[in-house]
Amino acid sequence: MATAISLISEIPEWVPYVAAVVVIVAAIWGISAYYERKRSEALSAVAPQLGLTFSGKDQMQAPRLQTALFQRGHSKEIRNLMTGSAGNLQAALFDYKFTVGGGRYSHTYKQTVAAYSKSGVQLPLFEVRRRGLWLKIFPGRGMRFDSHPEFARTMYVRCSDETRAKSIFTPALLAFLSQIDPAKKWCFEGQQDTLIVYRSEKKVKPADFRSFLDETSSLATQFFSQGNFRVS
Repeated sequence: MATAISLISEIPEWVPYVAAVVVIVAAIWGISAYYERKRSEALSAVAPQLGLTFSGKDQMQAPRLQTALFQRGHSKEIRNLMTGSAGNLQAALFDYKFTVGGGRYSHTYKQTVAAYSKSGVQLPLFEVRRRGLWLKIFPGRGMRFDSHPEFARTMYVRCSDETRAKSIFTPALLAFLSQIDPAKKWCFEGQQDTLIVYRSEKKVKPADFRSFLDETSSLATQFFSQGNFRVS
């Protein structure tokens, strides 16, 4: 007994604290893994109801994009992938997360993304999003449009080919984007034949996937119909 007490007394004071941290981290990881598993199970049941195929983490089926969302951070991951069609568009719905920074200064962004592809369309890399406080304080350059001089005050547009963007973003498309509910803060990004629609850091509940599919497919359909995508 005395030997055991002696050994315990020789344990450095920091060891119990480290052990407690390890236990807490393991518990948090376990709880997170449990809820992720339950979410995947729920979404695998939802997908057939939407006429979509649940592919889970099958990266071969995932859209291969280099838009702004997919260029940020590290530890990137696509989960709960569903593929199929919505209207006349090829559709992919999925959860996407990435981490910015490291250690105690890291932050992980998680959102549900809808990607819609349309044959015959060729988009440059671009992003469109409503200006939040940060972009109002530090507005950056963004794009301006002569037909809608006030558009840039509320919406931020960045494109790899501004000449092409001037053609794509017709007055009708700019008017459509201006009328979207500002409270939802929808983000649009495009590349080649694909448009993605999402709300930053908004994961959709399984019960709300029907409305998410309906709303984003409607937005994508109108985006494609209002813009000028003819390649000269």
